[in-house]
Amino acid sequence: MDSLAFEIMVREAIYLLIARYFLLALLGLIGIISVLFFVPLHYKLDAAWDQMPDKLNLSVRNCLYGISFNWKSQTLNWYLLFVKRSINLDDKGTVKQQSEKPYRQSLKTFFHPLLNMARDLEFRETIRRLAINLWRVIRPQQMTIKVWIGFDEPHYTGWLMGILGILQSLNHVFKIDVTGVWHEPCFKGELKASGRISPARLFGQVIIFIMHPKIRPAIRQLHLTPAQ
Repeated sequence: MDSLAFEIMVREAIYLLIARYFLLALLGLIGIISVLFFVPLHYKLDAAWDQMPDKLNLSVRNCLYGISFNWKSQTLNWYLLFVKRSINLDDKGTVKQQSEKPYRQSLKTFFHPLLNMARDLEFRETIRRLAINLWRVIRPQQMTIKVWIGFDEPHYTGWLMGILGILQSLNHVFKIDVTGVWHEPCFKGELKASGRISPARLFGQVIIFIMHPKIRPAIRQLHLTPAQ
């Protein structure tokens, strides 16, 4: 075998090896995208409050990845979940104090364009459709709500219980238990919900919303608004 034939054979072997690695990388990328967008995420929510929020546990995950939030006693912990391991992502750094005045000015600068957009009927209709579509995507399969409500004036409690009784008669999906407290002001409760989310559907609804001809100029206007 002459040197030219050997060189051609080696070159073909290298090309074949590169093609195999490229194909494996492509298949791996397709697999990652499929897992990220098409494997449903199962979520569980457990919350409780007594006048003010007291506890919130939320986990969103599938068989490979997910994220978990735990809020209790004014402390938030959150974790990145990967297979059967969890990685604590708490920020232990010091919190920089910011003056309240610039913060209020920045909020005013941000919300002023939003208020102007909210006056547009088509803009409000687009937001309404987005909210309905997102609810259809994230709607819990199971949800239980227990609430204890009471006012200073007992007749207010009676009016509210009457209205809630009518609303509960229209609900045949979720379990909602509302108890009236007649001897003292009270607002406490518990919420438990579980369901699953399709990332592809969720991402699709966001893209449809962003590409709407009324929304794109609004986002551009918010982006170009100078900070105060």
